[in-house]
Amino acid sequence: LSNALGSGADISICDFKIVEEDAPAPSDYNRSNAIRIYNKEESMLQILHGDYIMQFSVAWCKLYKREIFNNIRYPFGRKFEDVAVAHLCYSLSNKAVYSNSQLYFYLQRAGSIKNSGRFKDTDVVKSAWDRLMFFEKYEDGKYLTECKKQYMTAIMGTYVRFAETTEHLKQQKNELLMNAKEFVNKNKKDIFGFNMFSARCMFFLAFP
Repeated sequence: LSNALGSGADISICDFKIVEEDAPAPSDYNRSNAIRIYNKEESMLQILHGDYIMQFSVAWCKLYKREIFNNIRYPFGRKFEDVAVAHLCYSLSNKAVYSNSQLYFYLQRAGSIKNSGRFKDTDVVKSAWDRLMFFEKYEDGKYLTECKKQYMTAIMGTYVRFAETTEHLKQQKNELLMNAKEFVNKNKKDIFGFNMFSARCMFFLAFP
């Protein structure tokens, strides 16, 4: 709160410390509070490929000005809803402040979404698509190429972790692969080139 008030930022972000469920309370976390101010465009870049992409993208470890959420709501009943909303928040924020202090303890439960091992839905892909649709219209699409890569990454990551315990889930997994092929075919200029990401996409499509 003091960082937000002192800098006049609309969003105040802190670093986090991962804590295992049965582990003792940590005592060796960073409390130095070295801060940096980000304008709107710098914040947008952080959620696309910044050094603090997770800290900027997740809903937690933040304080927001209440007005930011006047017309924003998280998608009801969807996991990974952060991806669908973070860019909307920064689009309404003139300034964000980031502190390297680990003031948020991120509890890792054995049965959590992150640690469950297998996906049984495509929620993260849906949220990545929502973000892609936003960036198609934002500032003449200047971040669109990077956002297309994020969407493709969401598809690939979901596919390799998707459960196949029912026929319905198998069908959803097959649809992911078909969507990936269609998306790549329509966006070859943005996705393909002589770089590691292109190689990942090509390998995935050939050997999913």
